[in-house]
Amino acid sequence: MNSFLTKIIIIILALGLIISLGVGTEFANFGMSKDIVAKVGDENITKEEFNFFKNKELLNLPDEIKSNPDYLTILDLQIINMISKRKALSIAGKSMGFYVSDKEIRDKIINSNVVLNYGDIKSSKEYKEIIKKSFGIDSNVFESILFEEAIVEKLSNFLDGSVAISEEDITTSFKLRETKINYIKINFNSDTLNPIKFTKDEVEKFKVSMKNEPFSNNTPVELFIINPSDLVKDGEVSDSDIVSYYENYGKNKDFDKEVFKKEISEKIGEARIISRYEEILLLSNSMKFEDIAKNFNKSEELLTYVLPDAKLPNYINQQITASDNEINILVHKNKIWVTKKTKIDRAFESYVLNLMKQDFIKRAENSFFDDTFKIFKERPDDFYDILNSDKRASIQFLYDESLINSPELMQNYDFLTLANEKNLLINKIFKSKNYNYLVFLEKIRVPDINLLVLDRDKIKKNLIMKKRSILREKILSDLIKNVTVKLNPKYFSD
Repeated sequence: MNSFLTKIIIIILALGLIISLGVGTEFANFGMSKDIVAKVGDENITKEEFNFFKNKELLNLPDEIKSNPDYLTILDLQIINMISKRKALSIAGKSMGFYVSDKEIRDKIINSNVVLNYGDIKSSKEYKEIIKKSFGIDSNVFESILFEEAIVEKLSNFLDGSVAISEEDITTSFKLRETKINYIKINFNSDTLNPIKFTKDEVEKFKVSMKNEPFSNNTPVELFIINPSDLVKDGEVSDSDIVSYYENYGKNKDFDKEVFKKEISEKIGEARIISRYEEILLLSNSMKFEDIAKNFNKSEELLTYVLPDAKLPNYINQQITASDNEINILVHKNKIWVTKKTKIDRAFESYVLNLMKQDFIKRAENSFFDDTFKIFKERPDDFYDILNSDKRASIQFLYDESLINSPELMQNYDFLTLANEKNLLINKIFKSKNYNYLVFLEKIRVPDINLLVLDRDKIKKNLIMKKRSILREKILSDLIKNVTVKLNPKYFSD
């Protein structure tokens, strides 16, 4: 599907619920009546409920938006998204045992300001007329909405109530936020080693040293990766798509056409991952690995590994090594991995060279760190000048940093706060996600713990909000991620 509607569906809804307009064709009739706009699992979104929320939104929109069909399409899908999430969470809440009685719903309605203005309600008929007159919908639809909202509210309150913050949490947060440090981050610049080359004799000698390695337990593979952006053709995202996206989702950012185009393309590509994955699975039954790579313009991007390899995700390592298939097609983190097992002899040469480079860089890095520690020990007063003249050193200055912004240093809080010396090279190699580094501590300012009382309530509130937000996002997204929303093609068509 390449239409504007399809793109907007992807942009609005692909992050949560699974949206479907048919199986096998772009728009298939699911047998829904004209009174149903969409289905959420087995629950219906009726035309009456949909129009109730749409009319509420239209009241707040300027005329220029009301007259723009593209904006109205976006509005329709936003409403579907809102109703779908409520219904999906209500379904989940009921399955978890949350219950709302008819009396709770009726009491909520009768005690509302709208109904109270009518005084005593003497009959069921009068009650239904008041609901219809006040809200424009039948009482059973209105009560169904309130019932779902009440279930979701109970589910949310349950999650909120499970969040607890200890005094230790508050104290630790205060220390980490208020401790300020000036320091230099020092890491090894491996670019100074380029180009890394080995003689034939060195390669052969390294091979001999590896003779005892258990290659029978290793799996050599060739692979290529299909990213979401590979599944979107040039020109598929139009200027009007970009403007529409900016008007609805990017107004808090500077308008950057290329950035927004990339964001839209990523979302479209992500929504196509599964269909392309299924397509490649079929191709693998009749096409060679090399032909599949050629079909997706990946012939020049083939990579060779011997598994398990630390540079690849654990999931990829595990799935391929456990499989008996020669060709494996996997989906992981919105990417398609197409792999082929090869013979050890084919991958061995590149594998050896890769290991030799890693070993060479590691030894050079260790030598640099040893030299740095030695210089500080022997010539502390000249340490910075010597370091600054060393081409191997990559230096980053950080001033007045909150300790909470330095996760690796946070783990050494007690040591840091006991360090009375200034200009101290910490005798430890720190490990971040991408590289190792040293820390030259210039200054540290530790907060007065007695001042905690001034910020205690604020810190606790912020911690609770953060913890609730994380918990809600994780659990609620898990509850709705496998729910399918089916749109009625009578109302949503290309």
